[in-house]
Amino acid sequence: MGKKAWNPRDQYLWGTVVFGPCGSNQVFKKFEDLVKEKSLFKEQICKVDETGLYYRMLPTKTLASRKEAAAPGYKRSKDRVTVSLCGNAAGMHKLPVMLIGKSVKPTAFKNVNVESLPAHYRALKTAWMNQ
Repeated sequence: MGKKAWNPRDQYLWGTVVFGPCGSNQVFKKFEDLVKEKSLFKEQICKVDETGLYYRMLPTKTLASRKEAAAPGYKRSKDRVTVSLCGNAAGMHKLPVMLIGKSVKPTAFKNVNVESLPAHYRALKTAWMNQ
């Protein structure tokens, strides 16, 4: 059995923000009603999420030896990439990982064909997923 082709017209986008447990039951009820109303299958329900990866950040706490009163201070590095993941509720369709960094041509990709990587890389000035 081959893979099914992904058609964006078959997908229904649903986005919401829930603050605390008070509104979460209502949101899930609305979502369940929408799924029933549209007769959606698990293959048609997708979830996209993002997270920040601070790849040079050191731990915030450290152990000092008995001879030292405190560990020497340092400035925290804020070098980051945003990692975006997407898949459907059935787990059958997963899009490639999207990495968003600050540099258009990172030095780590100096001798690498970016198109051959198993993830997509894009550059934004802030490395946040805001566009």
